[in-house]
Amino acid sequence: MNYRRLVFRHLCWLAILTAGGIGSSAQAALPAEAKKEIAEIRKQVGDVAKLIRDKSYDEASKLISDATAKLDEIARNAGPEDANDRTLTSAQAYVFDQKGRLLAAKGVSFATDIAPIFNERCMGCHLDNPGGNLDLSSFANMKRGGRSGPMLAPGNPQRSLLMAKLTAPDDRQRMPRNAAALSNEELLLINVWIRGGAKFDGTDETQVLSELIRSKRNGNMPKVEIEKATGTETVSFTKDIAPFMSRLCLGCHSGNNPRGGLSLETFEKMMEGGESGRVIIPGNVEGSRMFRLVGGLENPRMPQGQARITRQNYEDFKKWFEEGNKFDGDNPRTPLRQLVPSETQLEAERLAKLTPEEWEALRITKTEEQWKRTLPKEPGGRLEGPEFLLWGNVSNERLSDIDQLADKNLKALKAMFNDKSTERTFNGRLAVFVFKDRLGYEEFNLTIETRQSDPAMFGHHKITPSQSDAYIVLQDVGEDPGQGMMGFEANLTTQLTGVYLKKSGRTLPDWIVKGTGLYLASRSGDADYFKTLPAQASQAVSTIQQPAEIFAEGTFSPGDTAAVGYGLVNFLISGGGANKFGQFIDRIGQGSTIDAAARAIYQSDANTLAAGYLSKLPR
Repeated sequence: MNYRRLVFRHLCWLAILTAGGIGSSAQAALPAEAKKEIAEIRKQVGDVAKLIRDKSYDEASKLISDATAKLDEIARNAGPEDANDRTLTSAQAYVFDQKGRLLAAKGVSFATDIAPIFNERCMGCHLDNPGGNLDLSSFANMKRGGRSGPMLAPGNPQRSLLMAKLTAPDDRQRMPRNAAALSNEELLLINVWIRGGAKFDGTDETQVLSELIRSKRNGNMPKVEIEKATGTETVSFTKDIAPFMSRLCLGCHSGNNPRGGLSLETFEKMMEGGESGRVIIPGNVEGSRMFRLVGGLENPRMPQGQARITRQNYEDFKKWFEEGNKFDGDNPRTPLRQLVPSETQLEAERLAKLTPEEWEALRITKTEEQWKRTLPKEPGGRLEGPEFLLWGNVSNERLSDIDQLADKNLKALKAMFNDKSTERTFNGRLAVFVFKDRLGYEEFNLTIETRQSDPAMFGHHKITPSQSDAYIVLQDVGEDPGQGMMGFEANLTTQLTGVYLKKSGRTLPDWIVKGTGLYLASRSGDADYFKTLPAQASQAVSTIQQPAEIFAEGTFSPGDTAAVGYGLVNFLISGGGANKFGQFIDRIGQGSTIDAAARAIYQSDANTLAAGYLSKLPR
């Protein structure tokens, strides 16, 4: 694709805002006959304005479609240089401009025009565990936005973060990431829809996009009454039925074109049925088509072309029908895969039943096992403090010093976040591995984490939501490790802050976790190291287009995220104090967007808050 077409592709959504279109800076030599034909096409398209005024939309649409096809043919027949002729490119932009005007006059439907684009192009990253905490599975979630704040500025495409992301000239920041850019027509539809107010034309903003699309395509689906489980049932849909259905059935019965029109993506869709009508008649085993096909009473037997359900699956399935096909989840529109308990959830249920003594025994056993796998020939020393279980091949005196350092920093953390709990902070204590040299630290990374250690990394942490794993791993570099490196206490503080912020299982942006750790660590010394961070942050933010992008996950490399986060945390605490910052983090941990949290705590939107921080950076 040549330069002119590349520019046109990325900036096409602006075409409807300009009358002149996009032309070429150099005049090429199209044949006179082609130029004459282009002039005639442009003259004909000039009638579109009158047709729009007369509301003759179909006629206007055909005129634009025919003109587009003719110009495309001229472009195909032209040579590489001729395709850049100003006569041709300006005519293309003019026709595209008229197409935008027509769409604006007719109106763009979210359900018919916009939802299919997001459903097809965005669900890979913005559905389960969505990137940037941006869930695009429904209009309500889209309107809410993600960590970077609202995606839409109704009536103003230029100020909409959505358009900025979709048209970013840098492919590393453009969405969809690692995929082809949206087409000119798709971008134009979204642009016109936002300019028209980004309106929703369905009946329920929380309806998942695939269902909204199906409802609009096939007409309103019949209302299905879903009976809630009473708790007396012997078979649970979420625990006994959903797991084998999600494993065996969703391959054929999901997406925009499910087999037989039957989608099993949600309980509600399953109960609505498919092209042949309802497949479940509550309480009617042999009269329900789904049971007849799955149970082998009718061909073709389901699921096709793969393993059958087990005997236990069959017995549970039959009993579920006999008990009335009741739903024991919270929301019948929740994706089936989200209903199925994960291994992590099952483990959490098991661990939640442990006593404090059982937790201690588990932590000691697991920590000892990890040490032996890492350095089987070195027994290592062990120290059990009130909050920490230390294991390392440094002296016992050094372990005792580290326990005191860790305890001091934990108290500072708890004070910062107004944590007045008198109970042990981590289940079974927090394990702290300390290696006297690089060899031990690298071996832990290889053996336990199954990865090569970054040469610039001298410590890391891990804590799972259930706290089955809760540890810090450190190389003892001392307090004067050399230029450009943090000392041991600063590294310990950084890692401890990370596990403390994540201990409740909440999800926080990396810039908060790393930045808070560095903020606390900066008070333990290593002044030369921390003096370099503002300049690093200044260099990193030079690539962003809007200030609020600094809050988005994935905007910077891990090292730059730490530098930017350190500055942001300093800025927020200096402007409102540690208590306000703690409240800000709590809101984000509870699922609030950066923008909503900023408005609630700092009385400022995310963009203004970010701009304030950027103004403090060295230039």
